[in-house]
Amino acid sequence: MKRYLFMSRSLYAVVKTYDYAKATTHMMAHKGVGLFGLMFLLSSFVFARPVKVRSVDEAIELIQNNEITTLYLSNNQIGDEGAARIGEALAVNNTLTVLNLGFNQIGDNGAASIAEVLAHSRSLRELHLRGNRIGKVGAASIAEALAQNRTLTRLHLWRNRIGDEGAASLAEALAQNTTLRLLYLGNNKIGDVGAERIAEALTYNTTLTSLDLGGNKIDVAGARSIGEALAQNRSLREFYFGFNQIGDVGVAIIAEALAENGSLIALSLCGNGIGAAGVASIGEALAQNRSLREFNFGFNQIGDEGAAVLARALEYNRSLRNLNLSHNSIGDVGATRIADTLIGNTTLTTLNLRYNPISAAGAQAIVNAIKENNTLIHVDIDHLTGDQRTEIERVLQRNRDLAERKDFRKIGDQEKHPGVLEKHPGVKPNL
Repeated sequence: MKRYLFMSRSLYAVVKTYDYAKATTHMMAHKGVGLFGLMFLLSSFVFARPVKVRSVDEAIELIQNNEITTLYLSNNQIGDEGAARIGEALAVNNTLTVLNLGFNQIGDNGAASIAEVLAHSRSLRELHLRGNRIGKVGAASIAEALAQNRTLTRLHLWRNRIGDEGAASLAEALAQNTTLRLLYLGNNKIGDVGAERIAEALTYNTTLTSLDLGGNKIDVAGARSIGEALAQNRSLREFYFGFNQIGDVGVAIIAEALAENGSLIALSLCGNGIGAAGVASIGEALAQNRSLREFNFGFNQIGDEGAAVLARALEYNRSLRNLNLSHNSIGDVGATRIADTLIGNTTLTTLNLRYNPISAAGAQAIVNAIKENNTLIHVDIDHLTGDQRTEIERVLQRNRDLAERKDFRKIGDQEKHPGVLEKHPGVKPNL
């Protein structure tokens, strides 16, 4: 709900309230909330209502009064001076759990001000600093804070300028921090040296579950370090490594680690200049891997040959649910090979083949395969005729209905056997 309520270039806060009537009236009056937002509100005991603030001064007043849990201040040109003032206010706050200062021209000094508070914060869970001007010095300040902080679980530093030295500082912090779960370092000018330091941290850190290193300058040497870490790490669940420069050689190294790794469930290697030669190794890994559920291989150049390799891997893989092969120069031959595999596949639910040179003939092969497949519920493919589009949507809707009935049956089984949920409290019905 929060992401719909807090707009760019505006200041918003979420204020705790127990006033059911006032909160409901405010939500209904707030443009863009809609029925879903209202339903979410009515189902909550402690309500969160969005309050628009007119200035940083007003936001600081709310912080000091301990009235807010979530503060979104993105795209407001706060700068280092504003960040320092917010930092001072946060020093006396014990309710704020989410702070978004993205795209605010904050540099190293501003990062240091926020880091000083972060080191001792007992409430902050998420910190968003993406799209700023934070370099290696600011990253070092944040790293020092992370080494002391025991509450933060998500840190967003996407699209800053921390480089290899900043990445090294954060890697050192991961050796001491035991609460951080998600770390986003995409688009940060990190090269092989920084990747190596992050990889070292992954060999001993057991709490990080999601890591983004996409859009950096990491090539084969960095891929080798990351691959060695992935072969040992058992806590990481999601790894975004797209739009680097690892190529066919680098992907072979990652593939070798993937064959050994049994914990990763989502992996992105999109936009890495990988061709048919690199696909051979990843195909072998997918055939053996039993944990991966989402795989983004878009924006490469695997062609028909690579598509055939992945199709063969799908004949053996029993875990993959979501496969993205968009922008990959796959033609009718590759589409037909994938279609042949889809007939017997019982695990894949989402397939993206968009922006490939697949004609209506190749698309028809996919349509025919889906008719015999009962698990696919989302398929993206271009160049469909009107009749093909109608047919594919009809079949996919059939599969969605089947999936929904299966979910309800699972819930019924869980209600009959509550001991399953008692033994595994993390397992929840998929509603």
